[in-house]
Amino acid sequence: MATGELYAVRGIGQLADRYEAFNQKWNLYEKTIEFSKTALKYNDAAEIQTDLLELIDLIFKESKGHFRKEHLTKLESLRQLQIDQIKANDPNFIAGSVPKDSSGCFIATATLGSYDAPDVFRLREFRDTILVRTFNGRGFVRFYYKYGPAVAEVIEKSDVLKMVARYMLIKPVVFLVSLSQERSR
Repeated sequence: MATGELYAVRGIGQLADRYEAFNQKWNLYEKTIEFSKTALKYNDAAEIQTDLLELIDLIFKESKGHFRKEHLTKLESLRQLQIDQIKANDPNFIAGSVPKDSSGCFIATATLGSYDAPDVFRLREFRDTILVRTFNGRGFVRFYYKYGPAVAEVIEKSDVLKMVARYMLIKPVVFLVSLSQERSR
């Protein structure tokens, strides 16, 4: 294997390790929700009911891009159960939609087809560890969040654009990000 391939294999292994470490935190989130549900047995005030829904929504929003599918499915079920309990006490209650993770890599996700793709994870990591720490980086992130979703929507509808974006945009950017991360270590 060439040196670049070895770096790529090592990088993917490191990403998988980080992903797995985040999923090991699921038990802590689950215990927090269970503790809150137990507290409701002693005081089922409407305010506490909605507080628990807000807690579930917060966990959902913060972790959506990182948890395994089975964890997200369980979180969605817990959320729906909580909404049903609130509606039992207040039939006029209207719950918002499932919170979306607003920190996505829209174009990379549309191009690669998965929020969990290793290259998407690497780009998010670069944004979180490098870009947001500089003035120009934050400006780029704001620009990207404003215009990226529209570009991603167009790419997502075309297999040709996905291929062009993959090889003309995502792969070169990931390569540059990898070089940048290697130099900073």
